[in-house]
Amino acid sequence: MAARGVYDGRMVHVTNGEAAAAPLRDAGLPGEVIVWADVLHDGPVLDGLADAEWRALRAEFLACAGHAPSPSEALATLEAWDAALSRAGDHDELVLWFEHDSGRAQR
Repeated sequence: MAARGVYDGRMVHVTNGEAAAAPLRDAGLPGEVIVWADVLHDGPVLDGLADAEWRALRAEFLACAGHAPSPSEALATLEAWDAALSRAGDHDELVLWFEHDSGRAQR
C-alpha cells in the first residue's frame, strides 16, 4: 500500500509531440511518457493495409512532405512510436495529453 498521496500504479502518459512530452518528463510525473505524433490529418491514411505496409506508406509521405529527413528515419520513428504505444496496455492507467492546435483548417 502506498503512502497517502503517492501513486503506486503503473501509468503511461501519451503526448502528440516532444514539446508536450519534455515538460512532463521534467515535472517528474509518475509513469512513462511516450510520444505518438504522426500528422494523420496530412497525407494518405488507407484502410486495409498491414501495419508494416501502412508505416512504409506514411514514412514515404512524411519524408516527401518535409516532416522527416528521410523515409528510413520516418519509418524508424513510426516503428518506435507504435512499439511504445503497444506497451500502454501493460500499465494500470493511460493518460492522453493534447493541446489546442492553432493552425487553420484547410478547405
